[in-house]
Amino acid sequence: MAETTEELSAVPQTPAPELNATVRCDAGKCGAQAWTVFRNFKGQDLVFCAHDTTKHQEALMKQGFALIRDDRGKINTKPSPSANV
Repeated sequence: MAETTEELSAVPQTPAPELNATVRCDAGKCGAQAWTVFRNFKGQDLVFCAHDTTKHQEALMKQGFALIRDDRGKINTKPSPSANV
């Protein structure tokens, strides 16, 4: 689902938080390493693992969240970003 320019301009433009092995998924009891950051128009951030991003992305965007950082492309790269805590 694509966001409109108006929707994206409503999202605060502060930098996305850095994601490393210490940042954990906000979905319930998941606890996996976070790879994405979603932000709403109030500037509230939610971070998710790759699995929960796929599972919840559409619903989050319908609720006004925008995907502002997506590090899923770094999964299984060498050297591992998880090792760089």
